[in-house]
Amino acid sequence: SDKAIGLFLRGDTAESELLGYASAANAADLNFRYSKAYYYAGMVRMLKGEKEKARDFFEKCIGTKAKESDEIMLAEAELARMR
Repeated sequence: SDKAIGLFLRGDTAESELLGYASAANAADLNFRYSKAYYYAGMVRMLKGEKEKARDFFEKCIGTKAKESDEIMLAEAELARMR
């Protein structure tokens, strides 16, 4: 849910908990949830100055190929800015 993402962005939960939220999805939602989790984990890493880890998360986000995921487009934009 978006609540898990909000809690993570506020600093109320750890990155591992965000990724755990994604892995708890049913099979139909798995890639979609992972695309969101990877993107937001990447953004937090980027804000901390951890560019290589951020790049890894953005690439993982894109790799999910989740339909209906706006985060894939956002991850592609972030990777383009990093070049």
